Parts: sequence; structure tokens; C-alpha cells
Amino acid sequence: MALLASNPRLGRNYFWDTWLGDGTTTQRNTLVDVVGLTGDVSAIAAGYSHTCALISGGVKCWGDNAEGQLGDNSTTQRNTPVDVSGLTSGVSAIAAGYSHTCALTGGGGVQCWGRNIEGQLGDNSNTQRNIPVDVSGLTSGIAAAMIFVSAAPLLSATKSGMVGTAKLT
Repeated sequence: MALLASNPRLGRNYFWDTWLGDGTTTQRNTLVDVVGLTGDVSAIAAGYSHTCALISGGVKCWGDNAEGQLGDNSTTQRNTPVDVSGLTSGVSAIAAGYSHTCALTGGGGVQCWGRNIEGQLGDNSNTQRNIPVDVSGLTSGIAAAMIFVSAAPLLSATKSGMVGTAKLT
């Protein structure tokens, strides 16, 4: 996935997969425009088979959704971007893991959604979530510049350094 300086309102997906965001399931070996991304695209986060974009403070995702990683309250595959439930504004950073996604809200809280079999959403459960849920202990006051996720841990980096790391199981 790449953001192009020549057209900052659109992202282009560089993955040769069938969830490129161009409205088809056609596998491609060239760059394609992601349809439906209007506004200022300021960040892109790519998981194993899904992608999310931060657009004018809101989050849109597309791709595989078998584990709710798109956050649209479904498990339906989406070939074009859809709004993440409850996160259409007020988001300052996003991060995507294997099959889950997290967002840092303007109020300094972290919300995550998707696969949770190893507790990677940080909500003190192992329940898959198809919409964003608060990360326990990170509901407000986090002055972070970015967040990172992987298969299990959630990390939050402040402007001056690391807030902390934890395996959320």
C-alpha cells in the first residue's frame, strides 16, 4: 500500500491480492486506485489481508473480513472501503495486525477490533469483535504519536518515547 504525493486523496495498493479496494476481486500485478477514498488520506495500515486508511480523521477499511477486522459490524468481505463503526471522525492514528486493527482517538483512547483469540484487542477477553472496543486501561489520556500492533502485543509510542508494551492475553 502506498500514499502518492501526486494525489494525496487516494491510496494505491501495491499488494497483488484480490482485496485491492478497486471494487473487484481481480488479481492484479500493477498499481490500482482504491475507489471511494475522498478527503485527506493521512495514513494507511495493512494487515495480512485487509487494509485501512485514515481519512480526514475517520477510518475506512477494505479486504478480508472473516474475523471482523474491517470494523463494520459484519464478517462480509469488502472490495471497496467501508466506514469503521463509530470511527468516522476523531481518530489520529491507525495500526493493523494480522487480522485486527487499532485506532488512537483524539481523546487519547485506543480502540481495537477483529481477531482476538490471543487477547490482542486488549479488552480482557478472547472474543472476536466486529466493531471497535476500548482497550482496557487505555480509554483516555494517551498522548501518543502512533500505535503499533502485531499478532498479540499492543504498543503505544509517545512523542518522547515508549508508553509501554504488553501482551494482552
